[in-house]
Amino acid sequence: MKIAELFVSVKTDKTFYYSVPVRDAVDYRSVTVLESTISPQTVLVTWNFTGLALTSCQHHDIVIHIQHGGYSLLDTDNKTYPANFYLHRTNVEMLTISSNKSHRAVNIANPLSGSWFIAAYLPHIDDRALDCIYLLQLNVTSLVTTDVQQLQANDLVDVTLHQKDTMFKIFSGDTTWKLTIAVSDCVISGSHLDRCPIVMTVRSGALPSNDSDSITVNCTECKCIIYAVNPLVRQWLYVNLKNLKNETLTARLKANIEECGHINHNDTIVNRTHTVNDTYRPDCPPVYNLRRIENPNVRFSVQYSFGPTHEEILLALLNDAVTLLQFNIAPVKDTGGTLTLKTSLQLISEQLGQKVVLHICLRRGAIPIFNGDLRCARQDFIELSSWASRSVVRHFPYPEPGQWFFGLQGWCLPLNESSISKAEPCKQTTISFTLKTSACINLSCANTGKCYLARRGPYLLSTCKCQAGWRGYGCTDGNAVRSIAWQLAYTLLLTLTNLAFIPAIILSIYRRYFVEALVYTANMVFSGLYHACDVNSWSVYHTCVLPYHVLSYCDFFSSILSFVVTLTAMAELPPTATSLVQMINTFFLILAIEWQQHSLVTFLVPSVFCLVIVIVARGHKMFKKQQYSCREWSLLGVGVILSAVGMCLFAFAETHDNYPIVHSIWHICMALSIIFLLPCRKNPTKEESLSEFALSESPMSSDDASLLPADSLAVQSNDIKDDIIL
Repeated sequence: MKIAELFVSVKTDKTFYYSVPVRDAVDYRSVTVLESTISPQTVLVTWNFTGLALTSCQHHDIVIHIQHGGYSLLDTDNKTYPANFYLHRTNVEMLTISSNKSHRAVNIANPLSGSWFIAAYLPHIDDRALDCIYLLQLNVTSLVTTDVQQLQANDLVDVTLHQKDTMFKIFSGDTTWKLTIAVSDCVISGSHLDRCPIVMTVRSGALPSNDSDSITVNCTECKCIIYAVNPLVRQWLYVNLKNLKNETLTARLKANIEECGHINHNDTIVNRTHTVNDTYRPDCPPVYNLRRIENPNVRFSVQYSFGPTHEEILLALLNDAVTLLQFNIAPVKDTGGTLTLKTSLQLISEQLGQKVVLHICLRRGAIPIFNGDLRCARQDFIELSSWASRSVVRHFPYPEPGQWFFGLQGWCLPLNESSISKAEPCKQTTISFTLKTSACINLSCANTGKCYLARRGPYLLSTCKCQAGWRGYGCTDGNAVRSIAWQLAYTLLLTLTNLAFIPAIILSIYRRYFVEALVYTANMVFSGLYHACDVNSWSVYHTCVLPYHVLSYCDFFSSILSFVVTLTAMAELPPTATSLVQMINTFFLILAIEWQQHSLVTFLVPSVFCLVIVIVARGHKMFKKQQYSCREWSLLGVGVILSAVGMCLFAFAETHDNYPIVHSIWHICMALSIIFLLPCRKNPTKEESLSEFALSESPMSSDDASLLPADSLAVQSNDIKDDIIL
């Protein structure tokens, strides 16, 4: 059924447009995060996505997560989460689009109101595409209905239902655990009906829909009443009445709200034993509000307690009694960390002849109780017992904001019994638990990574940068970790293969290419240091003598400059021209590497420039009848083959998995090619030798000239003239 048929008054509420870059991501440090705020009574929200690549780079898929309330749990490299991680999320949508201007629309009818977060990233791409620019364009449009009437709790309202659906709403308080919606006294054309010809649908937090969150009753088949148990607190509950007849009917509508008692934090409850029974009701016990204790010096460091201290909470266990605690997860301030629950049974009861069973429920947004008993979904449920698991630690990564409820219900049994029906009063059993939020997982990443704070626009998140092949939210997934021997071998391979430049350095010095020798030395040193620092993602054998970005810049700069000065030397230009070409390329590389370090243009422009100079210079010499020996052509051919093999391996064969081996072969090929490409210094001609000799000799004085015979001067002059002619 179309929206226009359901609601009389629908208008466009908001339209947003975003155009943001997306990047290769392993964790949230490089994920693009956006937020869309959806108003209450929204009928339809549409997200239109378009993927773009602004450069000539190959197209890649863009992965997009849409989630209500909080940040999505990304799985950027198929990592796994430990068993004690809570992974259930609210209203998650996931899609993939291509960067070749493809479009994709996501429509959600009757969405939950509040913040929806979009996380976008590229799956792992080749390092050569890191400087490519990929964009995600997003257009968000939402439609809102204003045709909703507000109800007051416990008021009896006369309603008139036409052929269109009629919508009502009532607000759920902080401790509402049950709402009862009833329709009575239906009248059509003056006739009272025993069964109302209407369909009533109720949903908490959003307009009713056909999903499992809505409760529907056909009043022609049964009593026209709905019990909405455990509705979302601090949210609107919507009631839709659909008239099944083609004529107007009147009826009476009433909404009753049942709430639990509410007790603020106080210091006396820390040592309580039976305090919980002071205001105890059979259907719903009081809800105790935990105090929020923040550490202003550490991000995401919050502990929840009854008192002003950071001590763990101690509760006396009462048989079959439910204890409800409430705390708040603040948006942005808390949602970028990890919520940790640690609970254990402090058992003295075994000495007194009792066993203990404890049921725990940690639930967001709704009170986990029904008719006095703990009511919990499977993913929110934890069980402890004195004969099995006595303690538990549960982590909630990037917890969703809002009111959270912590419920406990325990039973004490005789030692020879295992059924709860045989429970008896508890003699002496205490429950201890700790609730807190922290960056990463207790400010650490399992000693296999480092905890970072990532700012994505206005949002701050904690994330782990894993090392030595470890993966996962807390660097706890070791499925991709290689053996220590493998890590050491590949680390040495990447670093020590740079020693292949030593022969080229020695040859350069021998042939008086001193500038080239300096560049090759710098290339060898910086490449070795860079790879010793860069292997931290898959090897424990890593060290960084300088900041990573400095080593990366120096490695790329010296590597490309080595290739450029070799080509310049092959052109055999005069010294002045050689210096000019080298400086032009140096200044270009300084700018280009700072602009786009991984771009192919950074390598191609100076290489093609120098290659053209080599071709022109050597072609000119061949035109002047200067011959190159077969040995020179052979050496040149070997050098070209080695460099071509290295370039092909680097450009086409290198992948993330074979990187250590292929990149090491690239080191060797490029270093050895210099030996064959670097030209020999030509022996000076007689003219060049005499010119150097004339410059080196000091001029004779007139007195010295007068001592020489005239015929000797003539002979020397003739000899020189003959030598010049020859």
